[in-house]
Amino acid sequence: LIGKNYTLLKQMHLLDIVSFSTSSENQCKVRGPSDSIEIESGAVLRFARILVRNYYVITLLFPPNLRFQFSPHDATRFPRFDPKLSPSQMFQFSYNANCSYYNTSYCHDVTRFFHKMVVQGNGIADLCHLPASVIEANLGDPIQLRPLFAAFIFCPIIFGISIRNIARPDIALSLAPLISANSDIRFIAFPFCQVENGAAMIAKAIENNPGNGVVYWDLSYNNLKDIGAFCSALSLTKAPVFYLNLDCSGLNEQATEILIRSISSNTKLWEIRYLSLRGA
Repeated sequence: LIGKNYTLLKQMHLLDIVSFSTSSENQCKVRGPSDSIEIESGAVLRFARILVRNYYVITLLFPPNLRFQFSPHDATRFPRFDPKLSPSQMFQFSYNANCSYYNTSYCHDVTRFFHKMVVQGNGIADLCHLPASVIEANLGDPIQLRPLFAAFIFCPIIFGISIRNIARPDIALSLAPLISANSDIRFIAFPFCQVENGAAMIAKAIENNPGNGVVYWDLSYNNLKDIGAFCSALSLTKAPVFYLNLDCSGLNEQATEILIRSISSNTKLWEIRYLSLRGA
């Protein structure tokens, strides 16, 4: 191909693929959420094997029903691929894929952080243990949290997210998809993180997943402009919440009244052991 150029015809991320099929060794079809790509080439078989292999390693944590459907023309042309990966490797491949999906840089400090959790048998992801240069928004260009939490969605060893006294105004917005899709998370705490927006997105996540498992909420010392939406969504949660700390979180009179109404109407909140509303 000396002197020749490739032309980009179509882009589709592996995580957007809905189904993949081969009709011969020279023809295949990739279907996404809204369109599809048909390829005819002498390299189709090699391309198909690589695509299936790469997709497999980044979705090992996914439930089988959420992986794309693969329909080969001849199953014998695709030998069984079953690598023995550690939980840390599974997370690393998933996190890396989500970094490219959300168009951000991969950070190996995040993989080291997860591996340390695995070694210690710790199910609470305390983001304060990441290097300050990586996590603190006031020190430069921090990592995006969305790819990290996307990799956590199907991770069976994560039961809580904690961050404290670190400037991450985006933490609530980043947590919302995790709360919406995961019912194993029990612990959410981000006090003193300079958050102003995102409580409404967490509220939407609770509405989308009333069966969420969060029983410990600490949103304190953030001036949340949309805290009323979170207070309202608590009326829908089915988790037996025992800890709720909304100290200095922007609770005005209206939001406080909404919160008390939610507690009054939802029997799952009647067993609260710790309720703090300083500054309401």
